[in-house]
Amino acid sequence: MLIRMVVMAAALGLACALPADPARAAAAPPQDEEISREVYTGALIVTGGPQSGRTATFKLVLTGRTGRQQVQRYASLLRTQGQSALLKQLEDRDVGTFSVEGQPARTVNFAYMQDGPRGRKLLVLFERWLRVSEIRGAMRSQSYPFTYLELNLDDQGRGSGSYIGAAKVYFRRDDPDTLTVENFGTQPFRVVNVVRDR
Repeated sequence: MLIRMVVMAAALGLACALPADPARAAAAPPQDEEISREVYTGALIVTGGPQSGRTATFKLVLTGRTGRQQVQRYASLLRTQGQSALLKQLEDRDVGTFSVEGQPARTVNFAYMQDGPRGRKLLVLFERWLRVSEIRGAMRSQSYPFTYLELNLDDQGRGSGSYIGAAKVYFRRDDPDTLTVENFGTQPFRVVNVVRDR
């Protein structure tokens, strides 16, 4: 079952001031914004399949954020060269870590904070580990190389959101200003009880 989430590109600042030269966009070294260390914790709830209802706690530690200029550059790269090029550009970026209880932490490659009238939206993207069986079997899930986390936060850093363990990201040809995040498998996990540690 494939679930698609859409993120309005204009709201992310992706639809304006995009570099005209895709090659230049890919070559330009992005600079992440330095921030004071931020720690978010919360719970993931499985919402579909035989494990529906199961929960696990997570911890997100941010030491940097992806700036607006980098977001625009990445959007141009994704639109013109696809997610493989985006993955290559992001794989060496390090703006923090994400871990689920009982599992090793993963390096966060992308973290963009967007202000809104009802609080803030934090979008997180990082390369997921592929299982050996996926690689040996050339499974279709290899086309979903990212993990995606979206948090809707209030001014105190509390909130909820959604989590996609295996995600594909792209711009649709019939709607080039909308970023689509496609899930492989069951519905995205619910994210609840998010708090920012102080």
